[in-house]
Amino acid sequence: MLVGLILSVAGGPAFAASDTFLEPGDVLEFSVASVPTLQRRITVGADGQIVVPPIGEIKAQGLTVGQLRDAVRRVIQTKPIVYRASDGREILVNISPDEVVIEVADYRPVYVLGDVAKPGQVVFRPGMTIRQAVAVAGGYDRFHDLARLPQTDVAALRGEMSAQWIQYVKLTARQDRLRRELGKPAEGPGISGAPLPKDLVAEIVNADTEEAAAQNARYDRERAHFERAMKDAERRITVFASQRKTEEEAAQLDAGEVDRVNDLYRRNVVPISRVTDTRRLSLVSATRALQIGVQAEAVRKELEDLTKSYQALEDRRRVAMLNDLRETIVALSTTRAKLRSIADRIPIADTDPTAGDREVSLYRKGEPGDGRQVTDEGEELRPGDVVEVKFAHVRKGAF
Repeated sequence: MLVGLILSVAGGPAFAASDTFLEPGDVLEFSVASVPTLQRRITVGADGQIVVPPIGEIKAQGLTVGQLRDAVRRVIQTKPIVYRASDGREILVNISPDEVVIEVADYRPVYVLGDVAKPGQVVFRPGMTIRQAVAVAGGYDRFHDLARLPQTDVAALRGEMSAQWIQYVKLTARQDRLRRELGKPAEGPGISGAPLPKDLVAEIVNADTEEAAAQNARYDRERAHFERAMKDAERRITVFASQRKTEEEAAQLDAGEVDRVNDLYRRNVVPISRVTDTRRLSLVSATRALQIGVQAEAVRKELEDLTKSYQALEDRRRVAMLNDLRETIVALSTTRAKLRSIADRIPIADTDPTAGDREVSLYRKGEPGDGRQVTDEGEELRPGDVVEVKFAHVRKGAF
């Protein structure tokens, strides 16, 4: 016997933005027509307050948008406002109340819980129904029912378990490799206990090894590039040092030649043109030695930068490996939890998945009691509503 779907309708009024009271989490759009720089989004805080740039804090919780707008207008018209223009000047203006615009940009979310694919918060949109919210949450999820209905879906559960074991082997292989590369000891039971064919396990491990080899090859190319560049810089420094020594010796000789020619000139042995040429050659030698010194210093700075970049490459690789290891450990923990959950559900095999009611409950702030109402999927939601979906199931043989 199939049990029909029994739903009671909650008779609340449809959502109207003008009649909706603001609550923490609502996001408002504030603007002043004559002062565009004051436009911004303001979130109602946990204390029910908002901070309006020209006037400071003002209570928003419990007010409609219209009431809040009137309250802000009353305050803003009583005093001139100082704001900073784009060029940095402070400008004093009197704002007309009619220029103030406050609208709701985003309402606080609704929450969908229970037997849906993705329980959690859903962005509220005016006119949204429970059916639409459930659709955004991934729809009704029979996977949640498998904890109570394993017999019908034992094959699906076993398939899911195989998939999780494959994920477990993949993550464990990655974890073991990262630990080896980081010089850390192995941790955990490893992959030896995975109930998978040996050739499949070997294929997974080989795939991880090949992926790591590709990453390491890219890293090795970058490292080799830096090493070649550093060796080239060291070679050029050596060459410049040799050239500088030669030029400095030549400059000293030229300086001695200048002194000798000057002495000959004073004794009227050589003409003034000889003195001029000698001085010019000495200046050229000294300039060349100075230029080589500047070039050598530039190469030393280049080598210093290359060395820093090389070390940064090593540091980035280690940090990336540590982050990858941390994420792998978290994912591995999640996979183990899923495996335990599936293993717990498979033995239960005496329920009938074709029987049972789906109950949709709506929890709304301000309603009598705990605010719970049993409703249908066509009910319009309001910001902050909580929707809970439950499936009731009948044991085989029950009536």
